[in-house]
Amino acid sequence: MSAPLARRALGWAFLAMLAAGCGSEPQASVSGVVHLAPSLPPEARKLRQLFIYLEPAQGGPPFAVQRLVEPSFPLRFVMTPDDVFAPGRAFSGQVRVRARLLGENLTDYELGPLRRANGAAPLARGSYEGVSARPAPIGARDVEVVIAQAGSAEPPKEAAKKPEAPARGQAPAAPPSPPQAQARPPAQTQPQAPKPPEAAAPAGGGAISGTVVLAPALAGKAGGKRALFLIARPEGGGPPLAVVRIPEPKFPLAFQISQEHVMMPGVKFEGRVRLVARVDADGSAGPPQKGDLEGQAPDPVAAGTSGVTIVVDKEY
Repeated sequence: MSAPLARRALGWAFLAMLAAGCGSEPQASVSGVVHLAPSLPPEARKLRQLFIYLEPAQGGPPFAVQRLVEPSFPLRFVMTPDDVFAPGRAFSGQVRVRARLLGENLTDYELGPLRRANGAAPLARGSYEGVSARPAPIGARDVEVVIAQAGSAEPPKEAAKKPEAPARGQAPAAPPSPPQAQARPPAQTQPQAPKPPEAAAPAGGGAISGTVVLAPALAGKAGGKRALFLIARPEGGGPPLAVVRIPEPKFPLAFQISQEHVMMPGVKFEGRVRLVARVDADGSAGPPQKGDLEGQAPDPVAAGTSGVTIVVDKEY
């Protein structure tokens, strides 16, 4: 391929705007900027996963979340009703924004804010977070979050200890019999047919590959652009299914998008999708800016298709 593929899993609503080409943020949203405090140690700046939560201002568990991989700071975020994960929860009221920077090996303990009924879990050692200073209403556009707090809590350890292994040459000790246990005749059991093997979880469909080319009228306007975002959305609409970020693109550009680029765990790259290629001047996701370029495949494409051509023919 002419450029290395780099994945960035971004918030659903944020990329939905990017893929749709919207020039403004939706009214039912909360947006702002996440900063890193200058006092954070160097290792904090190498962490690759950022979670952004919306929490009720009066306290309680988060009800909306975005997960971003390899974030760049300062980071602009937009959260909408598409980010709500709590069933039946309305996207309304006064909220606080929590940004939590986590390492690669996540645990249920570190993701506790999604599962605990009493608000955010203690911040584990090696993680960092910040919370907006003031409550904000739905529709707020200038929320600022500074990640400055370092975690100090130790992740919980297994309470049960493994039994000690017997010394070499000795058989494992049998468990003590209960007092006054009566011998019983062996129970007669009926032979059972072997259980069929459990079906494995279905894998996603095959990769889609092809080439992104520039329309002749835009041939001289792609120089200096910092990234190309390739976005796959379900044929019927909705948030993006998968995203590939290709830095410093050169055209014609060969691409491939597949299951490994799906944004949310458990979602399969399958069925028919619409492909959009966005050539971004500053390399960051968000609403299109003046000078950005865009094109899309003329028809929906099935997973596993090769030889797809996307012509970038629109300039903002």
